[in-house]
Amino acid sequence: MRVTRAQYSRFGQTVAAATILDLNRSRRDMPVDRAIPDPMIEISQRFSFDAAHQLDAGASENRRLHGHSFYVEVTLRGEPDGETGFLRDFGQIDAVLKQVRDLLDHRLLNEVEGLDNPTLENIARFIHARAKAVLPEVARVRVERPSYGQSCTYEGT
Repeated sequence: MRVTRAQYSRFGQTVAAATILDLNRSRRDMPVDRAIPDPMIEISQRFSFDAAHQLDAGASENRRLHGHSFYVEVTLRGEPDGETGFLRDFGQIDAVLKQVRDLLDHRLLNEVEGLDNPTLENIARFIHARAKAVLPEVARVRVERPSYGQSCTYEGT
């Protein structure tokens, strides 16, 4: 793909011809493992849950029993089915995520089987593993605690 002067501008200023040539040359010489991946479709479904936990590390307030509202976004990646046009029906996704939500909502996360140390990172991994077991297209899980401005994204295989 060649970059033309019309295609590459920044803040309304066209880039010099030498820069365009450099962009074209660097793209052509790009190693295969660094090439831009084939286009894929991503779809996401969100859910939320409220839960309590306590952690053995970090700030002193982490050591006390406390709760959060968690917001989760689960992203699936792949190619849509040629007949239906769906990557996955959202009704199927919603049913699976309701089961995952039921494991976590209004629970003491320290007592949830398989979630021994309920850090934000481990919660994201936990949700990813449970969702991917039923929905193999799951690519990414993002867990947020907006009241703290915190989030964690887990991208698994």
